[in-house]
Amino acid sequence: MSTASQGQSHPAAAAEPVGVAAQAAPAPAAQAEPEPGVTCVQAKLQAFVLNQHIFENERYRIAPLSLPDHSAFLDGPFSNPDAVPHIDLHAAYPWQQNTRISDITVAPSGSGETPQELDEKRLRKDRLGVYLHWCLPQCFRQGKARDNKDNDGGNAAVEYAAAPDRWIVFRFITTASPVDATSESPAPALTAFIIESNRIRQLGDLDKDIWGRPLDMETETAPFIDSRFSVEEQANVFLGIKLRFDDTWHGEDPDPNIHYHTPLTLLGSANPLFADFQHHNANVFSIHDDLSWADKDGKITTAATAKVSYAVFGYFSHPDHHEKIVCHGSLLDVVWNKDQAPKIEALDRVGEFRKNQPIALGRDSLDAVEAYLRSQPGNFDWPGLLSGMKYVIGQTGRGGTLDAHVAQELRAGFKPIDGGKRWRFQDANKQQASQDKGSKPQRPTDADLEMLSNLDRLQAFQDALDRQERYLRHVLFCEWWKNRAQRPGGISSDPRCQEERANRLSTAFRGLQRISELRKAHEIKATDTRDPRLQATARAQFFSHINPTVVVGGTGSAWPSDFDKPSKVRNLEKLPLQTSCGKTWVKDWLEKIVKEQNKFTDQGMDVFFRNTTASDIKDDMLTKNPSLGQLPVFFKELQNMHPLRWKVPGWVQDTVEALCQEWAFSMDSDNKFSCSDHSPQYVDIAWGDSQPWGPLFVEWEIEYYHVPRRFWSLQRAPDGTAVYRLIPGANLSSYDNWERHRRVVRGRTLLRPNAGSSIVTLLGQIFDKVEPGKLGKLTEGEDWRDSRKNALREALNGMDLLAGSLGTLSDHFLTLNQGTHIMPYDKDTNAGPGEGNKRVASPSRAEEASITSSGVLDLLLPSAEGFDVTPYGESTYSDPQAGRDFKPVTHGQGRFTKFQLVDRFGQVISPTATEGEGLYPCLGPTLACGQNVAEGDGFADSVDLDRKDSSQYFQLGHRINQDARLNTSFVVNPDDVKTNSVSTRWFKDSPQTLGEDDGGPKRIWRAVTEYENPVWGWLVVDYRDRGIQVYDPNGELRGEALLPGTVNGKVYWQVYYFVENKPVAQNSQLHRLLDKLSDSKFLFGLWSSLSEASQHIVHTPSAYDSQLLNLVGRPMALVNIGISLELATAPMQTQSYHDLLKPEESQLGDYSFEVLIGDKSNLHDGLVGYFHLPSRSAEESATTPLWELKGAMDCLYTEFGYPERRPVDAEAKHNAFAKPSTRPIFVKPCFIDPSDERFDDPVKYFEAWASEAATTVVGAIIDPFQPVHFASGILPLSTLTLPPWIVDDALKKMRMLFRGGPLMLQGDLPRGAAGEEFKPLSETTLEVGIPPVTDDGNWSWLQPVAEPSYQTRFAPYNLKSVAADYPLMDGPHTCLEGFYKFGLRLTEEAAANLLTDRPVEDEHPSMLEAAGPGRQKLVKLRGPGITEPKTLKFPEG
Repeated sequence: MSTASQGQSHPAAAAEPVGVAAQAAPAPAAQAEPEPGVTCVQAKLQAFVLNQHIFENERYRIAPLSLPDHSAFLDGPFSNPDAVPHIDLHAAYPWQQNTRISDITVAPSGSGETPQELDEKRLRKDRLGVYLHWCLPQCFRQGKARDNKDNDGGNAAVEYAAAPDRWIVFRFITTASPVDATSESPAPALTAFIIESNRIRQLGDLDKDIWGRPLDMETETAPFIDSRFSVEEQANVFLGIKLRFDDTWHGEDPDPNIHYHTPLTLLGSANPLFADFQHHNANVFSIHDDLSWADKDGKITTAATAKVSYAVFGYFSHPDHHEKIVCHGSLLDVVWNKDQAPKIEALDRVGEFRKNQPIALGRDSLDAVEAYLRSQPGNFDWPGLLSGMKYVIGQTGRGGTLDAHVAQELRAGFKPIDGGKRWRFQDANKQQASQDKGSKPQRPTDADLEMLSNLDRLQAFQDALDRQERYLRHVLFCEWWKNRAQRPGGISSDPRCQEERANRLSTAFRGLQRISELRKAHEIKATDTRDPRLQATARAQFFSHINPTVVVGGTGSAWPSDFDKPSKVRNLEKLPLQTSCGKTWVKDWLEKIVKEQNKFTDQGMDVFFRNTTASDIKDDMLTKNPSLGQLPVFFKELQNMHPLRWKVPGWVQDTVEALCQEWAFSMDSDNKFSCSDHSPQYVDIAWGDSQPWGPLFVEWEIEYYHVPRRFWSLQRAPDGTAVYRLIPGANLSSYDNWERHRRVVRGRTLLRPNAGSSIVTLLGQIFDKVEPGKLGKLTEGEDWRDSRKNALREALNGMDLLAGSLGTLSDHFLTLNQGTHIMPYDKDTNAGPGEGNKRVASPSRAEEASITSSGVLDLLLPSAEGFDVTPYGESTYSDPQAGRDFKPVTHGQGRFTKFQLVDRFGQVISPTATEGEGLYPCLGPTLACGQNVAEGDGFADSVDLDRKDSSQYFQLGHRINQDARLNTSFVVNPDDVKTNSVSTRWFKDSPQTLGEDDGGPKRIWRAVTEYENPVWGWLVVDYRDRGIQVYDPNGELRGEALLPGTVNGKVYWQVYYFVENKPVAQNSQLHRLLDKLSDSKFLFGLWSSLSEASQHIVHTPSAYDSQLLNLVGRPMALVNIGISLELATAPMQTQSYHDLLKPEESQLGDYSFEVLIGDKSNLHDGLVGYFHLPSRSAEESATTPLWELKGAMDCLYTEFGYPERRPVDAEAKHNAFAKPSTRPIFVKPCFIDPSDERFDDPVKYFEAWASEAATTVVGAIIDPFQPVHFASGILPLSTLTLPPWIVDDALKKMRMLFRGGPLMLQGDLPRGAAGEEFKPLSETTLEVGIPPVTDDGNWSWLQPVAEPSYQTRFAPYNLKSVAADYPLMDGPHTCLEGFYKFGLRLTEEAAANLLTDRPVEDEHPSMLEAAGPGRQKLVKLRGPGITEPKTLKFPEG
């Protein structure tokens, strides 16, 4: 059998039974030298003193014992989603009701019995005493990936470190007085126990304790899971035993009657509290010591008072498979008094805890810590400094992953999920570094590109099959679980529930069968990937919101102060007292405490104490430290401890004896381990006369209200991120019927230690990115970073911050439970998922789909993935008056109604004195409720109007409760595939539409590869001529639109490729834009937008000529951007039978999520504006080019220029420009089932994702040097950037023209004969002598030449540089007007000639007919491709 998170168990050879007769101990052998290679690892010990008097204060609680209940693994009414119960405090006070120390089954005997006598009868004296726990170091808690792969998806399995399974416990009693004052049995100085932590026991074995008294199962055993036992037997399986470490112990000799769980790992218990919560690990990692001992006659005596110290030594019983490791720890001077409560640290904490409620809640730990700091008094504004630094980082662009405007790109608040693989050529990956410098990747051949595309699509299809298979197996597991957990006469027998279960089973069986068939039919063969250039890389990850993080401060910690650091490790031979330096310490100490000097002080500590008595110790030393008087007895008994000498490995004996000397040395508080080259024991090994306290976990309850989505909107936060918040003026408290949207959920949160240290590490990265002086005096000085970091570290360390996630919250919204639960298993072998050799074997026919069919286990056993949660079914309560519990998207508000801090011994404190009292946590900005304007300043907009200036409620904006990813890419469409880029021609035969399932054709948009140029045009602002130059994708000028004198004036074009004073382009989008630019209002608006954007967006230096920017703005690229919201699996469904009996509510497919493109507040965001994709009407043909449809480019949505800035006074803003907020971009979550017959091959699957139904496309104007940011609030911020090589390649080809003149030249221009063809610039010898413009690039002069009956032509001239102040000579002079032509020097002129000599001929005849109305004229054309003059006639308008 198997449970959630359980590791595989193996039988182990066992030792001799406990009850064998003791053998005579052989004579001790000579002392052996310590074996080399023994490693000592230190552990922290804590002791909890339990008597009835610690229950007297009602400000805190002692929890009743709360052990795992493995009967939860049984079928029917016993079934439970979590075998680890929550703590119940309803009967915790007073102690007479608390089962921890009270036997509530004892009834009053009758009249005459006093309450005191009844209390005495009920008191469980066998449970009083000291509870000792040792905290396992990190080295026994870690895991590593195995070399082999598991059977599910190739994920590396994790192998967890084993923990020591033998623990020798020494009890050293300094002073003691027995309960029976007449007892003459003195307490022994040394009592030793041996803990067999991995010993398996069953109910039949649980009869007597080590003193022969009836065994208390709850304090002497730990419920555990062992796969050798059936599910029905697990409730009777326990782990751990405490034995007397004397001659009665059987040692390590095997015994077939005893079973051991080997190896013992923390994961093997399937209980996250197993290692650290003392209730759950009795006689495994803790013991109960009732301070009893037996005299020589076997009489048991118990101490009424005592001062006792403990030492623990753990090792592996089978060291062949482990290093020689001894895990050790010690604790000094624990005070026991059965009639008096010790000082209780929890009581010191609870007062301040309730007064200040030092609890913070944030999106993640950093958010929560910032919120906590904001609430703390002090002279320094840490939150203000951090916010300022993040803002500066965002504005300087130095942030990278810490950019304030891409804070969500940190993935803070999100959990990444594997997104699959994609295939690329290694050459492209190797050239990535050079691409960053602008190098163009070497483009593969068309055949290679087609092969790569097909392989990549096949991989995407296979990954989708894998994800869908895991989802269907999860669905099948949920039905399997609900069937096991059915209650007789429960609602699961309702016909609606039965019908839904049958449908889901049928769907799961058919889907899994189809996936198995498709995986074989579309397998990626070895031959498909044998090309050595191919390399598999990671595809974009899916994400889901993590649950909010809670931070608790000022309450101490259950962990050692250095728990988050690597474990302290020491070699045996290098222990401090084993060195020459240490031996000198010992000698000096012994000479200090002994009355008279003797020869034994030079022979070591053990020899000295074995040859002395308490009377040899100085009286003042004994008065100061009575423990010294017992050391002679201790070392004598240690010398004669036969099990240590003969029944454990020799290296264990040597190590224990060496560590005992260190323990004894530390009993004198004046002794210090002062050598810097040795690591001493823990400095806090003294109990300190105080009951320890340190929170281990929180058990919480949240009252949640689901706020309808009409109250929410996506809003920009001050730092540029996006978050869903309530709409302004929502005033939720004014609405009734919130009970319909209410539900209560609960969970348990483990608290991570030293949250402050991890935060300081992260904030240190932020500090490193802020330049000195950027925030005034706060950042002045060269060492300001170190000083601020040290100050912050000290501040946080003093706050004792603990952090943990509300991990089960989102699962409750999916009607799923987390916890230790049963998983599918093979009843013949008890093998759980992934432990056997089962393979997927779907039933042959769908009608065999039955939860009791033999094929179910075949489908569930191959892997445990997806089995970590269980369905609600009918067992989880659902309020019949409320709506459905299932919420595909979370958007609501909640408050804590219970918040209990629990330490490792079951002490509990709460920030509220009563259950009805409110808890007011400090909230991070994303979780804080907005202001309720209707109620006035200081009131939060929450479902209940709370008191002023505070709120119990936190809010959760839109969160999709399953894995998803926002796909953003540059896309191309088959309409323009021929003109977009030569590298897209292998896509030219792809279909343009996918049919008309919903009444309209679905156009395909394909994401470009890294070898393609997605740019369909370029725009450049010409400041000198007040115009906008338009270039085609290859950087060739199509024309320049000049601004008229007024906003209503006529637009003039300065072009060389035109028809009737209008430019033309083969690309339909660019052609449409050229038409729009002939509208003067649109031209003015676009000029304003481009100009402001050029000034606002930070310029990144590039190959673009810096001097040229004085004449023109930076080039802006025209691209198409595709956006889609992809679900990793099919939409989740409710797993509650109660929900099926309630009215339907919104499903995930009913939601549309807004996406914010660009961010004006971010100086490094490159978006200027975007056009919405026009929708195709019923009468428009499916083959009509997209941008010729009605509504194409009707409006540019931009934050720049219009309507805020108007270059001229206009009566009204132009309706072709609007704020993006006036028409937001929405995407719908989309899932395409690869097993659906409509999409069941890679090509169909790809085309479905490329369709307009799945992908939202906009045409955008972007700064090519900066990324475009996409914020959705539901997923991490993403960016999209043009590869540098595309920008550089286009700039090298661009030929920019600037109108020049009038210029005065000496003489006339050299002329060719009339009608003679102009030679290319590289071949002409004609020159124009004018002052140089710049020394960079290639400059030339284009002179307009008018010839009768011919189109005006432009003669190219080389520029001849002359002095700027050259004197005018005698005439005649020529006044010259023409055009400067500029191109980067790196481009060869012959390879990219301008359009000045090209004819007006075009592939699209309709473009040649776009003449101005009313004009009828013959135009003769010339060009190198025209052998004779041609005549075109333009019809009348």
